[in-house]
Amino acid sequence: TQLIAASNDIGSDHYKSNLLMEVLKRKDLNSSQLNEVLNQASDIGSDHYLSNVLMEIIKTQELSTANVTNIIRATNDIGSDHYKTNVFDQLFSHASLSNSDFKLVLNSVSEVNSDHYLQQTLTKLLDKPLNEDVVVEILKVATSSMNSDHYLTEVINKAMSDQKLTGRVMDEVALAIGSINSAHYATEIIKSASRKDLSKSQVMALLRAVSDINSDHYFTESLVALSDQVNDMDDEVKDAYRAAAKNISSDTYYGKAMKALDY
Repeated sequence: TQLIAASNDIGSDHYKSNLLMEVLKRKDLNSSQLNEVLNQASDIGSDHYLSNVLMEIIKTQELSTANVTNIIRATNDIGSDHYKTNVFDQLFSHASLSNSDFKLVLNSVSEVNSDHYLQQTLTKLLDKPLNEDVVVEILKVATSSMNSDHYLTEVINKAMSDQKLTGRVMDEVALAIGSINSAHYATEIIKSASRKDLSKSQVMALLRAVSDINSDHYFTESLVALSDQVNDMDDEVKDAYRAAAKNISSDTYYGKAMKALDY
């Protein structure tokens, strides 16, 4: 404990991290000692050395709930998207996270500038069974932070594939579709969703999302993809389908969309 505290007097990131890494070779550090290591590591300015210490803690130590939370908080001091993502990769592989921890992770990764690294972290989060609030927050972070339609589509499809599609989640998916500039990617998401067992409210949410697509071709493809679900539902859903179809300017595509609807 005194040795860890003594590292406070070391100004060099290189030498300080060397000492902390040496301390971490012991496998029997208690939770308070690990938290003191994290406290000392917070003074390391180098993303490289800080991430090395955090990953060594994750790989070598038995982490308490408080340790996991403090590691996540320490990632806020990492400016490099690459190093921050590496730490989260290790953490997700070695530790269990609480719902509050997931929200701390999302707060940290919302600062990631690279769509590639953000997508990598969010999709790994979605590998785990998550509650509705966390899934909704993941979709919000992806929608607000990502510029790439490709990476945003990957996150949305992952959420629909691996998580429970509650009403709130599907509403958030519909909002995310509306933020996608590419009609192609928006249609791919709607096609993926159409293969799920959807409720009436979920189909209605997707029909609203279709209205944001500005291509007659993809607009029609999206409606046709949803038509089997619509045809099994009541007149309110069919009326919503017809109302959406009226936004198609091409007579040919309008006819194709309406032909798919059972009267």
